[in-house]
Amino acid sequence: MAVNRGSVHAPVADVLGVLADASAYPRWVVGPREAIAVDPGWPDAGTGFQHETGRGPFKVRDRTEIVRFDRDRGEVVLEAHSGPLGVALVKITVDEQGERTVVTLEEDALSGPMRLLPKPVRDVAIHARNRRAMRRLREMVETGTRAP
Repeated sequence: MAVNRGSVHAPVADVLGVLADASAYPRWVVGPREAIAVDPGWPDAGTGFQHETGRGPFKVRDRTEIVRFDRDRGEVVLEAHSGPLGVALVKITVDEQGERTVVTLEEDALSGPMRLLPKPVRDVAIHARNRRAMRRLREMVETGTRAP
């Protein structure tokens, strides 16, 4: 799995608050542009949200589902469907480190064209995209900004 790690100057509860808000995902995850519909019960396991990826005639509706959301352990596991690109497994852990929270984002392709790439190449591509996502997540948490 590609691994990105960073610190957020905020409590674990604030980070988990953003992760528990399905409408916030398109603001920090690179790819989805808009959360269209959220299942009742989100973020319970098995629930998800529909989102739109792409622009103009190249828009694709996809779904991200919660595999596990464990506030006590500071762990979120998602299955992210990305249309023709396939499905990815995403694990986010948050750990308190003094006044900061360390966020670890791990991701790997489960299916689709990305899965066909050699793992080192796949990890570099995912890591580069998630570096931007981690920066966006940190900014959202530290500024208290959520979905528009």
